[in-house]
Amino acid sequence: MINIVSRQELWHPLSVHLPIVFLLSATVLSIVLLCLKKNQWYIFIKYTLIFLLTSGTAFLWLSFYTGNQAYGPVVRTICYPSLLKTHLYWAYVTCYSFSAISLFAVIGLFVPWLQRKIMIAFIAVGCVLASACLCYTGHLGGTLVYEHGAGVNPKAKDCAED
Repeated sequence: MINIVSRQELWHPLSVHLPIVFLLSATVLSIVLLCLKKNQWYIFIKYTLIFLLTSGTAFLWLSFYTGNQAYGPVVRTICYPSLLKTHLYWAYVTCYSFSAISLFAVIGLFVPWLQRKIMIAFIAVGCVLASACLCYTGHLGGTLVYEHGAGVNPKAKDCAED
């Protein structure tokens, strides 16, 4: 049995998938919201979008924290630490991008002149760009795990392939 409490590198994969789903769903909803006229569905989707953005961003920061906790044990076991640093860089970009978009969406709830289609368009464009960063970060994370065995299959000391 795997001792998950003592192995910090195992917390990151457990915490990373929920924000991915929340934030990609928020991106889809922001695009749908651009196409809708104001009715009862518009308001429901708008508040669902804000919920998914804010909670997804909070969980994204949690997964960023667990990724930082896993950095030390993982960087010593992989042969390409530059790939891990690139993954960390794009995680920063993704977290700050979604944080800015979430903050703008929440402020838009309280400032009446921001509750226009231009605000929704700004949020949609921001979500699409931040989701591209999220997908690239996820791609790098998948490469680390499935091609380099980060956190699951430590390589030999000389980094020779079997």
